[in-house]
Amino acid sequence: MKTQTSNIIFGLAGTKLQSEEKEFFLKAKPLGFILFSRNVESREQLIALSNSLKGLFPERKTFIFVDQEGGRVARIKPPIAEKLYPAAKVFADMYLGDRVRAKSAAKENWLQIMADLNSLGIDSPCAPVCDIYYPEADPIIGDRSFGSTPEQVIDLCKEAIAGINEQGGIAFIKHVPGHGRAEVDSHLALPIINTDLKTLEETDFKVFKELSSKEVWGMSAHIVYNALDSKKPATLSRSE
Repeated sequence: MKTQTSNIIFGLAGTKLQSEEKEFFLKAKPLGFILFSRNVESREQLIALSNSLKGLFPERKTFIFVDQEGGRVARIKPPIAEKLYPAAKVFADMYLGDRVRAKSAAKENWLQIMADLNSLGIDSPCAPVCDIYYPEADPIIGDRSFGSTPEQVIDLCKEAIAGINEQGGIAFIKHVPGHGRAEVDSHLALPIINTDLKTLEETDFKVFKELSSKEVWGMSAHIVYNALDSKKPATLSRSE
């Protein structure tokens, strides 16, 4: 008999699965779990935690996620991770001088990241960041971006996705439909973007349309785009 799964991902409090959490998760039947720095203590502990979460539902796949982009967004750091992987800006800068080298390096980087996560029982790095870099925007994206043009971001994101997929991982395109222009950090306040629809479709939205496929999952941006819906963020809006 198959377990009915809810399309929700939960976090948990600490480095071990607590009995109260286990009881709750067994009732809620989540799709999977996302880990944060608070859940990471040692390599052995992290593998045990991943196994205990996946063991909740042995009859089906339970996914384990973590934000492991490289640079300043790396929940798992050395010596637990093999190394501190570079931020996307490293590949963005390399691309300006040598596109072929940058694309090859980006793919190899994400092959390594996903192989590292596989060894820890984790299914996805919740990456790559597909937002375009805008110097005037809030720095929450900043060096996490692969570049300042849609073409460059698409080029490098395709390589990152290929690297993750080749290792059997789940690539995320984020933050749909584009966080790059936000002038405030959406973790702290609700960004409002006034850019016209034509410009958005030629830039930020274009990236996500190009990268959308059955091979990737998506992480949304909690942002109001006035050109689409002036009252609700994209995550809640029914505008097409």
